[in-house]
Order: sequence, then structure tokens, then C-alpha cells
Amino acid sequence: MVLLDRDGTLNVRRTSHVHDVHDLELLPGVGEAVALAAALGRVVLVTNQQSVGRGDITSEGLDAVNAALVRQLSLTPGARVDAIYVCPHLAGTCDCRKPGTGLFLQALREAPDVLPAHCAVIGDQPSDVEPGLALGMLAFHVVHEAESAVATPAGAFRVGSALEAMTMLAGLPGWAS
Repeated sequence: MVLLDRDGTLNVRRTSHVHDVHDLELLPGVGEAVALAAALGRVVLVTNQQSVGRGDITSEGLDAVNAALVRQLSLTPGARVDAIYVCPHLAGTCDCRKPGTGLFLQALREAPDVLPAHCAVIGDQPSDVEPGLALGMLAFHVVHEAESAVATPAGAFRVGSALEAMTMLAGLPGWAS
């Protein structure tokens, strides 16, 4: 199973957040990255969206944005998203918000045949990959050129894109299909 962050990993991170399908812009190569992930197994989106908790977007609006993301990804042959797990809560009010492991544990519960050691997480923030590292998953920290000073958590691979992460993962022994 490959667990993917959304904003900054699959789509362009906006300072005002993605509140509308028109704000959604995929990053280069993410369709191919998701197709590679799908070739390896289950593809899961795990995303913090506290803009719902703040009232900046409704749950229905968030569902529309996520559906648009899935539609855009599906334009790449083989790309699919099998499940989406969202933390809509404000920071400090729940145990599902990354860097907590709640969303990851939910994904694992719903795929009981998958072990954490057979999972990888890809995210652009240290808090995106820390839950995976805590559970024994491979972790890929996407660091964009403009953010090169950001520290990568110990144990995570530092990469420039989701496609670079998936290319590395697909080349590791035991991961190729």
C-alpha cells in the first residue's frame, strides 16, 4: 500500500488552501507516480484538511475537490486512488491529524492483509511522513526546490517529487510487481 499526502505532494500547495476545484492544479508527473503506485498495490490518500474545521470549506466542497483530483489522476492510464482518509479537525483536537497515526491506522484496519512494513508513505511535510516512520513504513519526503532548507525526518528518503519517490520505490527489491 502506498499512502499519499495531497497538498504539495500531488497538487500545488496554495497559501489560501484548495477550497474549490478550480484551485486544484496537479504537480508534474503525479499521474505517472500514482499509476506506478497502483501497479504495486493499494493507493490511499491521507490528508489533513483543517480548513473544514475552520469553516473555510464544507465537507461536500472537500469531497468535490477530492473527486476532481481523482478524475484528473485517472486521465493517466493505470492511475487510481482506492481510498481517501481525511482529518477535517483543527490542530490539537483529535488523534487522526498527521503527524498522529490515526489516518494510517484506519487505512491499515480497512486493508487487514497489508502489513506496515509493506507500505510506503509520500508527503511534502515532515508531519506527513512521520506517522509512516513511526509504524515502520518506508517514507519519502518530497522537498521542492524552493524549500530545500527543510529538514527531512531521520529514516526518510529525500526526493524532489512523488514521481521520483515512486520510481525509487518500484526499483527496490520486493516492491516491483
